[in-house]
Amino acid sequence: MTKPVAKIVEQIPEDSWTPVADYPDSGEAQIAETTLSGRRLIVRRVRTLGAHGELFATWKHYPIATNRDEDIMLVESEHRDHAVVEQVICDLKVVMA
Repeated sequence: MTKPVAKIVEQIPEDSWTPVADYPDSGEAQIAETTLSGRRLIVRRVRTLGAHGELFATWKHYPIATNRDEDIMLVESEHRDHAVVEQVICDLKVVMA
């Protein structure tokens, strides 16, 4: 994440973060939104739960710049689904090479 984007993310109020209900049990995720140069910026923050979570109890932030105006939960969920599909394609390319 670039420094300008990180600065914008840091300014998101703590009470603006909404839990992501369908996130895997191995972690916790929350989303919020803000703007970046007039565009919608959805940010997902994730932290690992369990033993690793106790060692590294920090949030990792994943910003998504989008022009979509649908509900934040829908846009973020579809973005996650797309990432899974991309990873499967990448894995298949390795296996077939």
